[in-house]
Amino acid sequence: MNHFIEKLRKLYCGIDIHSRRSYLYVLNEEGECIKSGEIDTTEQSFRAFFEELIDGVTDIFVAIEIGSLTFRYCDVLRDMGISVHVVNTLKNAYIAKSMKKTDKEDARRLAIQLWKDILPEPVHIPDPSEHQLRTLVSHRANLVKSQTRLINRVRYRLREYEIRLQKRSLKKISKWEVILEGISPSDQPLLHLEVSQMMEQFRTLRSQIRETEAKILNLIHQDPEFNIMYTLLLTVPGIGMITITAFLALVGHQIERFKSVRKLASYFGQCPRVRESGGKTLGSSGITKQGNSRIRGYFTQAALAVLRSKKENAIPLQLWYENIRRRKGWKVARVALSRKIAAISYGVLKHRQPYDPSLVTWKEEKGA
Repeated sequence: MNHFIEKLRKLYCGIDIHSRRSYLYVLNEEGECIKSGEIDTTEQSFRAFFEELIDGVTDIFVAIEIGSLTFRYCDVLRDMGISVHVVNTLKNAYIAKSMKKTDKEDARRLAIQLWKDILPEPVHIPDPSEHQLRTLVSHRANLVKSQTRLINRVRYRLREYEIRLQKRSLKKISKWEVILEGISPSDQPLLHLEVSQMMEQFRTLRSQIRETEAKILNLIHQDPEFNIMYTLLLTVPGIGMITITAFLALVGHQIERFKSVRKLASYFGQCPRVRESGGKTLGSSGITKQGNSRIRGYFTQAALAVLRSKKENAIPLQLWYENIRRRKGWKVARVALSRKIAAISYGVLKHRQPYDPSLVTWKEEKGA
């Protein structure tokens, strides 16, 4: 087997990766399977598998589906000099619509597509700085989600005692303290215990969120390119630290990898879903929502912030929104405004110029 491998020039490998075990399927230049099998999902196992193939081979190409472990093992493979093509499963109909779904079959199909050069456009592999930023942004989002769940839990518990509170009122520790003072330890000992413990959890989460945000900003300011991009995006109305860092975590250092603003909107899932039949356009039914839901949520909040803003630089966007709202309703207009803010952010970074309100065009976007 080793003698045969030494004569090969290129190898094509498909990997179906999972948390414990991964399946690898290797083809030669003629499309023949020369090696396949299941290995432990560890760096040591991956290195051992490919080290047996490297001798006498000029290039090894790997196709791997996107997942929680993908980028971790992309770094391992690239460190070994192996070219990696990360595949978005949703855009790979050859596997997504396959009637036979096994680890071996998925790995085999990836290897065949790689060998035939028919894989979908590769997913961007973040560099170490981008990966750190993505991790911190995701960690902060999970902490905020835990905080929201905690607030909802205490509100429902207090409602049993006819104490009704708005969700927003429990975002400050001072309000928790007022509520706790109103609960008698002697008359309602169980409720007092629950609320006091949940208040401590809330205090801890708030501290962790602030600490994580400080680390995010520190990472941004230590990276020269991210620092420039962050400063430029601060000039865009409606978006602040959270939206900007989430945006940078996804687009990375090179906004140029998105050839147009439509490519960016498609990446975020903000493009309208168009229906056509018989050469006729039947209309649109909302946006595709195929991208990152978190960033879409952030830009929706940015749209709301623009509509509430009293700043002069937000007026052109407010008028732009009203122009659409009068004809198509507030729901369509709000989605269009969130997409508009994302488009402005793209333009600011691409042209390396701060936001200029005078450049807001009155031309309605297609699908708005």
